[in-house]
Amino acid sequence: MIFCNYSSSGFQSSRLPWRDLICILGTISLNATIDVSTQWGREARSGPGVQGWRSMKIEHKKNAPRKIKLGIISVSSTRSLEDDKSGLWINNRALKEGHIVVFHYIIQDEIQAITEKIIDVIRDHGPQVILMTGGTGISSKDVTIEAVVPLFEKELTAFGPLFAQLSFEKIDSAALLSRATAGIINKTILFCLPGSLKACKLACKHIIFPELGHLVKHAQE
Repeated sequence: MIFCNYSSSGFQSSRLPWRDLICILGTISLNATIDVSTQWGREARSGPGVQGWRSMKIEHKKNAPRKIKLGIISVSSTRSLEDDKSGLWINNRALKEGHIVVFHYIIQDEIQAITEKIIDVIRDHGPQVILMTGGTGISSKDVTIEAVVPLFEKELTAFGPLFAQLSFEKIDSAALLSRATAGIINKTILFCLPGSLKACKLACKHIIFPELGHLVKHAQE
């Protein structure tokens, strides 16, 4: 690499060894990185901080309802209310959380039956939230998603990926088999969950119940 230096006698050329050039460039890059990191640190410290973000979150949820009208629908051709483990667990969990369970039904794995039931319960009971279990898989008899999604006015697109991420941590790549989803129908929030008790517990404990009042608040606006 040729460099031109200026001295009292005029410009002179000199050859800088590649090893020295690499050291110089590395130092420049390191200094630039330090400057950026320092500036980023200043900006982060000037933000609201952990306590500030926590206060903002509490304020955002302050007016959210704490008691929700909730309905349960289990899609199955073999279960009854007595042995609907997932539905019964959701019912007990909802009551424990202080919510009101206005219905719990078992319906067949048929698109028309599912669609009609959803329309009927929203009209007759006015639930703020419906939790559905079963029929979210990929076999030919799994038709819950096909029945429900066309009814959605808005889809909660983050729910599926969040649930898939949690499922992946528990059951690895088998999480691919679930098509769990959620959306809003006439201001009623509807969640479609797998029929598995473990899957229902996972979704309800870590995603749904922690945000239930917050979701209802915005859906009702």
